Amino acid sequence: MHATPRIPRNYALLLEVVRMPGRHHHRTATEIYDAARSRNAEVGFATVHRGLNRLVELGLIAKVELPGSDAAFYESLEAAHAHVCCRRCGAIRDLELPLPREYAASIERDSGMELDASGATFVGVCRTCHGER
Repeated sequence: MHATPRIPRNYALLLEVVRMPGRHHHRTATEIYDAARSRNAEVGFATVHRGLNRLVELGLIAKVELPGSDAAFYESLEAAHAHVCCRRCGAIRDLELPLPREYAASIERDSGMELDASGATFVGVCRTCHGER
């Protein structure tokens, strides 16, 4: 197990917020900012953006960017997984879909990149929105 790098106190607060359990474990920077401010009124929005970027760089959290979305989502690091996103309501859910090693090897070979994380995003219409047609 790797030791967690030493990070500034405000960044540690952001890490706690991202790791909070709950139905919204894919949080936007604004949602993280609101939760962090409720715990420490001195946290600024610029600090949140810098902190989230640094936590991603350190490999402590993941940034999920979805096609057609204005905001990125941040989540705790877990086993590699995919996401499904509703293009109507924006709901996002995890989907256990590990990338077989031979696919990852093929991507690395074709792209010339060494992958350190893999996942996929599928966009469609959720059951709730589909039923509203």
